[in-house]
Amino acid sequence: MLEAVLLYCVAALGVPPADVVDRYIAAYNAHDVGAMRQTFDENAPIHVWSAGRDEPYRHALADVLSGIEDGVFANHPNIRVNASDRVVVGARVAQVETYAGGEEDWSASLAVYTIADGCIASREVYW
Repeated sequence: MLEAVLLYCVAALGVPPADVVDRYIAAYNAHDVGAMRQTFDENAPIHVWSAGRDEPYRHALADVLSGIEDGVFANHPNIRVNASDRVVVGARVAQVETYAGGEEDWSASLAVYTIADGCIASREVYW
């Protein structure tokens, strides 16, 4: 008998938004893309804002996760994200995320997550 594989988050009422983000951060730090995927709603948009741009880069979740797995984790096997300065307002979690690993430290970003029914419904990152 084949075991079902959970691809995306399953809605669950009453999960505190900070707990959902903590699960995502833990999965990232474990380099577990499957567990990262399970924190997101299947249709969650990812918006990345960069200095000097009037509009964000819009990315499909599947493309972001694939890029993290094949690019970031493959090229930076010791990378971890550290969250700090967290603010939770209703269903939104905003925090500073600093990526570091081994010989290089990356700049910090501001990440804003919107949580719905225990799943990440959207993620905006400001670099």
